[in-house]
Amino acid sequence: MTTVQDLLTAAIRSIGVVAAEETPSTSELTDALYAANDILSSWSPQILPVLPLTRELFGLTGVAQYSFGPGGTWNSARPVKIEAIAIISSNGARQPVRPATIEEYVMRPDTIATGLFAEVWYCDGGFPMMNVFLQPIPTGGNAEVASYKPLTQFGLLGDPLSLAPGYANALRWALAIEMAPEFGRPVSQEMMTRAVDSKMSITGLNQAILGRPNTVEPAAVPPPVPAQQAG
Repeated sequence: MTTVQDLLTAAIRSIGVVAAEETPSTSELTDALYAANDILSSWSPQILPVLPLTRELFGLTGVAQYSFGPGGTWNSARPVKIEAIAIISSNGARQPVRPATIEEYVMRPDTIATGLFAEVWYCDGGFPMMNVFLQPIPTGGNAEVASYKPLTQFGLLGDPLSLAPGYANALRWALAIEMAPEFGRPVSQEMMTRAVDSKMSITGLNQAILGRPNTVEPAAVPPPVPAQQAG
């Protein structure tokens, strides 16, 4: 079983802090864990290419506003971005709902109108709970919500590593580049190339799954940082 510690150890070994047969210290692994979670946090707002699309069904109760997040009316992880919403009526009919800007939403004349389906939805982007508004107000049925959820943070070093194909390799090299300056190690061109290529591989896969053109350009690879000269 591959663990979080195995991934962190591979990243630390990639920058030459420990040899292949050695184990990083507890403090080195702890630093790597914090850095890995920072990378996951920074990747999540990028949406594409790194986040998969999640589809969920939430019951509608005849109100105009639904809180979306842990403990909310729509009790699920708060998404980074809502991609699409459709209303499914109690008899199974389905109709997509068009996203609206705040300017369009507040200009709607009848805020208490009801109907079988909503015409528009608006999200306020609130944190830690966002709110989704539907107009007209559906009287029942379900909301089918497609959204991008943030990448799950790592917990304990001994936790099983659960990542989709390609993510572990991309995270390993991103983490190596993130940690190299902290340990006084150079960032080689090979490391940068591996980090770019491995992240672009999951970019291409996710965009192919979603049926979108690949608009991500390869990142410029800077020249390697020379090691510090002994004084």
